[in-house]
Amino acid sequence: MSDTVPTRRGWVRIARRVLTAVCLFVLLLPVLAVVLVRYTDGHISNDGMVLLGYDERRGRFQWMEPRTYDLDGIDGPYVIAGELITVDERSRIQRGPCTNDTVHVPIDGTSGFTAVVRHQHLPTPAVYPMPERLIAISDIEGNFTGLRSFLQAQGIVDADHRWAFGTGHVVFLGDMVDRGDQVLPVLWMIHRLEQQALAAGGAVHFILGNHEHMALYGDGRYAHDKYRALARALSPEGDDDRPKLARLFAADTELGAWLRSRNALERIGPWLFVHAGLSAALLPRDLSLDGINTIVRDQLDVLKVDRSEHGAFLLGREGPLWYRGLVKEGDERIRTEDLAALLRRYGAEGMVIGHSVVDDISFDHAGRVLRIDVKHGTAPASGNTRGALFEGGRVYRVDDRGERTTL
Repeated sequence: MSDTVPTRRGWVRIARRVLTAVCLFVLLLPVLAVVLVRYTDGHISNDGMVLLGYDERRGRFQWMEPRTYDLDGIDGPYVIAGELITVDERSRIQRGPCTNDTVHVPIDGTSGFTAVVRHQHLPTPAVYPMPERLIAISDIEGNFTGLRSFLQAQGIVDADHRWAFGTGHVVFLGDMVDRGDQVLPVLWMIHRLEQQALAAGGAVHFILGNHEHMALYGDGRYAHDKYRALARALSPEGDDDRPKLARLFAADTELGAWLRSRNALERIGPWLFVHAGLSAALLPRDLSLDGINTIVRDQLDVLKVDRSEHGAFLLGREGPLWYRGLVKEGDERIRTEDLAALLRRYGAEGMVIGHSVVDDISFDHAGRVLRIDVKHGTAPASGNTRGALFEGGRVYRVDDRGERTTL
C-alpha cells in the first residue's frame, strides 16, 4: 500500500473537523465547569473571590462574589492571651478566662483528651543520641484520624491517647497543620505527648515545616475554611486576613508559643531530621545546627521585606522548610558531592525528609536520604498512613495496621 498525501479538499475537511471540535469544546466547557462545581466539593476561585462555585450549605451557585467562610462544628480549644476559646457542635463560639492549667480537647463531641497548658516553652536541643527505637512521620496536615490510627497501631499511644512508647523517640517531621480540619487535635496531641514522653524517659521531636511557618505568620492559603471563619469572627475589622489568621497561633497563645520554641532541624544519632532538606546554598554560610534553629525561630514572625540575610535564606525556597532539590530530578537535583559535604558539615551519615510527596517511604541518593512524605489515609487502619521505624540498626516502613517492612 502506497503512502498518499491529502489533497487540498482533504486538508479542508481536516481543518473543518478540528474547528468543529474546538467549537464544541468551547461551548461545552462552561457546562462541564458547572457540573464539576455542583457535584464535587471544588470551586473555581482565587484567594478572595469565587469565580464559580456551589454553596452546599445554602443550596445555590456562586458567581463572581467574595468568598465566605463558615464555622463547621467542634473546634479548639484555643488559649489566647489567657482566654479560652472553643467552638461547639452548633458552631457557636464560646469564650471565657482560662482558669485551669488543663484543657479538654474534643475529638468528635463524645470523646477527647486533656492537655496541660504549660505557659512557658524553652527551646529544645539540636543533637540527641540514637535511641533503641525511633519512629518518624511527616506531613499529617490536620488529619487527626490517620495520625491516631498510626500512633495506636505502632504502640506509641494507648486507647486513651496516653504515651505508651517507653524510652522510644517519635519525630513529627513538620507540616502537621493546614489543609485538614483537625489541626487543633493534632497539635494538642503532640503537645501532650511531649511531656508524657519526657516523664517516661523517651522524647517527642517536633520539627518545623513550611506550613507551621505559614500558620504562625498568618499565611492562610492552605488553611481549612473553618479556621479562616474563626479568625475573621475573632478579628472582624479590616480586609487583610494575614493578621487575623496569625492571631490563632500568635506568640501569646499556648500552641503558638510552643511551636515557636521548636527546631527546624535536629541530628539524632547519625541521622539529620529536617522537613524539606538542606541545599548546597547553605554550604558557604557558616551556620551551625543551633545557629540555624535560632535564626529560624527569631525570624518566623518577621515580614519578608524585613528579614535578615540569613533569615531570608533559611525561610526561603532553598531553606530547610521549603527546599525540594533532594527529591527533584534534572538540573534542580542536588549534586552528590554537595550532599556529602552537607552531611559532613553537620556530622550526619544520612538525612530524613518530608515535604515532597513520594509514592512510598523509600531511600534515595544511595541510601543517604530517606523520604517519608506519603499520601496518608484518612480512615483508621487504612494501611496508607505510614512512617519510618529505626530499630536495631535497621530501618523499616511501618503503617497504621501495625505492619513493618524492611527498607
